[in-house]
Amino acid sequence: MFEAGVILFWLALSLMVGVFAHVRRSRDGVGWFFLALFISPMLAGILVAILHEGRPRLAGDVSRTQRTFAILAWAIIGLVIYSQYH
Repeated sequence: MFEAGVILFWLALSLMVGVFAHVRRSRDGVGWFFLALFISPMLAGILVAILHEGRPRLAGDVSRTQRTFAILAWAIIGLVIYSQYH
């Protein structure tokens, strides 16, 4: 069985792939998050990095989604750090 820290680290990396896909490549961040979660954050990150940019998004949509992803990312990072010390 995996340790809690490994699982949280996997979640954090998957979330980073989703954020990168959404912010830098104008792709569906949630879809890429789940793809990274199931196959591998490294493989999904490579795939999204080599793809061309998707369609542009509206400025309001990006900022709201960026805030949501940032909150989730910090929450997962906090859980990883917390699990390492308890």
